This record gives sequence, structure tokens and C-alpha cells, in this order.
Amino acid sequence: MFEKVRYQKCVMDYKDRVYRYAYFTLRSESDAEDATQEVFVKLWNKFNTINPLKVKSWLMRTTHNQCIDMIRKRKRTTDRHVEIEDYQAFDGDYTTRDNPRNKVENKSLGQRIQKAVDKLPEKLRPIFLMYEMQGLKYREIADALDMPINTVKVHIMRARKMLQQELKYEKEFTS
Repeated sequence: MFEKVRYQKCVMDYKDRVYRYAYFTLRSESDAEDATQEVFVKLWNKFNTINPLKVKSWLMRTTHNQCIDMIRKRKRTTDRHVEIEDYQAFDGDYTTRDNPRNKVENKSLGQRIQKAVDKLPEKLRPIFLMYEMQGLKYREIADALDMPINTVKVHIMRARKMLQQELKYEKEFTS
């Protein structure tokens, strides 16, 4: 009984974080929902073997791996193009978001940022998303991806510099 309550607490604490990471990685609501469900099924199956202090890292590593598996499967089954959806669905400010001008400006900015993030090298993108979008700490990312903490720090720094350059170039190009 206690294990079930602990599992339910983990689901409630981390389901949004797992979904958001999957959504940003897969860029599809339905795929993100499927990935989230798979991750929590895996958690249920291994719950008794996971260190309670490492559940967050385990979930992020498993989510990352699940997303990679889904992308590989997607590439094998079809060469379809996945449309980039707007991140505004996660914005909590609905009053200003409903303004048509703000919608257009936010969508445009969101698309430019998304394109810049998409251009990040494959080894930098997941680390950047975990840090900036999920709010994970360096140690949590290092544990989730099984890499040294200094490597995580360097990858985040490089991703930021690349994004600054990309967005600066785009701003100069569109101005």
C-alpha cells in the first residue's frame, strides 16, 4: 500500500516535467503523451529497485531514452515532417496571450526560438532543454545522462552561445 502511495506521489510530482521534455523533444502532443505514459509504466515496473533519492534523474534519463527510441522508430517508419507547435500552451498568462497582436508576436518569437533550438547539435539540445526548460540542476542532468558534471556545464554554455549567435544573426537579418 505504501509503495502505491509513493508511486502516485512521483507521478503527480513529475508528470508535467516528463511531458514537457517529451513534448519539446518530439514536438507532438500525442507522441509526448505516449512517451509520458511509457515512462511511468516503466517506473511502475521498476519502482522497488530505484533509489528514492534518484527518481527524478531516473525519470529524466528514461524520458530522454524513450524520446530517442520514438524518434528512431519514426525515422524508420516514415519520413514525415512533424509540424512545430507553439509552446504558448504552457504559458500561464492567458489575458495577454488572447490579444491578437500578442498572439502573433509571441508565436513569431516562439517559432524563431524553436528554430534556433532545432539547429543546436544533437549532443547539446537535450542538455539545454533539461536545464532551461525543465529547470534541472547540473548534477541532475549529469546523473540522467550519465556524464560528468563539467561536460554538462560546457554543453550548456556552448548551446547558449550558439543560440545567441543564431538569434543575433536572425535579428540583424530581419531588421
